[in-house]
Amino acid sequence: MTAMTTNTAKKTGPYELDIILFHTPTGRAYAALRRGTQQQVYAIHSKALRNVLRKAHRDRYGTGIKKKALRELVEDLEDEAICEGPEAEVYTRVAMHDGAVYIDLGNASYKAVEVSPGNGYRLVDTPPVYFIRPTGLGAMQEPIPGGSIDDIGEFLHLPDDRDFRLVVVWMLKALLPLGPTPILAAIGRPDSCKSSFTAVIRKLIDPNAAGLRALPPSERELLISAGRAHLMSFDNLSTITDDMADACCRLVTGGGSSYRALYTDAEEIIFNTMRPILLNGVTEPTDRGDFWDRSINIHVPLIPDAERIITSDFWVRFEAAAPRIVGALLTTLSRAMARLPSVTKTNLPRMADFVRLGIATEEVLGWPSGSFMDAFRRNREEADHCLLEGVPVGAALLAMLTKYVGAPWEGTAMDLLKELPKHVPDDLLRGPRDWPDSPRGLRGQLDRMSHSLRRIGVECEWLPRRATERLVRLQWPTGPRPGIGRLPSCLQVPGLVTA
Repeated sequence: MTAMTTNTAKKTGPYELDIILFHTPTGRAYAALRRGTQQQVYAIHSKALRNVLRKAHRDRYGTGIKKKALRELVEDLEDEAICEGPEAEVYTRVAMHDGAVYIDLGNASYKAVEVSPGNGYRLVDTPPVYFIRPTGLGAMQEPIPGGSIDDIGEFLHLPDDRDFRLVVVWMLKALLPLGPTPILAAIGRPDSCKSSFTAVIRKLIDPNAAGLRALPPSERELLISAGRAHLMSFDNLSTITDDMADACCRLVTGGGSSYRALYTDAEEIIFNTMRPILLNGVTEPTDRGDFWDRSINIHVPLIPDAERIITSDFWVRFEAAAPRIVGALLTTLSRAMARLPSVTKTNLPRMADFVRLGIATEEVLGWPSGSFMDAFRRNREEADHCLLEGVPVGAALLAMLTKYVGAPWEGTAMDLLKELPKHVPDDLLRGPRDWPDSPRGLRGQLDRMSHSLRRIGVECEWLPRRATERLVRLQWPTGPRPGIGRLPSCLQVPGLVTA
């Protein structure tokens, strides 16, 4: 990652402002204003910088600056930033430089936290990277020592140690900008306090005045939002369109997109960013396998009435505990970063950077050996079951294969298309979107489900073509794994024990 320039700040115009002018690799011009040990970074054409220049003019001359003069001054600054200024990246909230993580606290002191491998954390007045502060970016709790990772559990209401370990590692990964961070999805009934779950994580990682919001309606608006915050958090999702599911996948893995600039026919605006995503909903909002391959699903349990507390009391307790919780997170992150080089880089599943950090965290926190990978694999298997059971073809396939446990089923795609309807109620066969109307459509659905089928132990193999037909071999050697998923109640097979 490109660090900030080391050029000496210049005096701007008659205002005696110490400013470093630079531009990003995509050609956007910025100004870094130095005030003592503080460093404030502004986009050249931002309202915030214009306000700085207005105040400087008034302080110097006692009158307001004319619009034309202000416009010409801003244009001059942009010209110098692009033509003469160095190239450097800008960051929101979290950055990495020379092996250390820097986190903008977002408060009036403009200080940042430096987290280095094995050396803990410390406050720094002027970080060696350029942080911008979009409108709405909130102040993080300044970390203090004396806390424990276990203190987080009091405010998240997680069902078991497996989910707790996954959420802890996810929070650490959201603060470590090395590789993709999986989507964290909190699923639960309306009275399960899933919004509080996501709000707690947001306040610890990347507080924002907007809090939890709805998913933007388009990829363009999603990417614009990603430029204004480090953590994307979306509340009460019921459904996600296929296009937006793809957009979320690109955002968490760092894919780039480009759009035509407004009022032009040729110029493009390029977005190339990677962000962690946190969301919640009553049910899984999509049945796209590639979306859930990049996700960690946490099923938030109901809170018994006897355990509920007044909302204001909850947040008072949280605010009191938050500085020590943040300190414990950063201390753990530092220790895990030091362990990362010794963690294997081979035979890892998708979201390998998250998995490696989880293994390192397990070691530094003294969790039972293999407990993180067990939690990760079981979470993936449960998600696969939910995905397959949510699609009529998947549900029918699982129901059919329970009758062939240990023995393969072979036939053509047409044979399978005729066989599967025998294993689902008629009301599930409701149109081409849910049920394929041709062998080709069925093969497409099987291919999209192949990763999920393989992870729960279902073997799906297309055999070499024979004459004019091609057979598919399906087998579930062990059947459903105890404790992992269930067939929908309408598809339960009498006498089969699945959990």
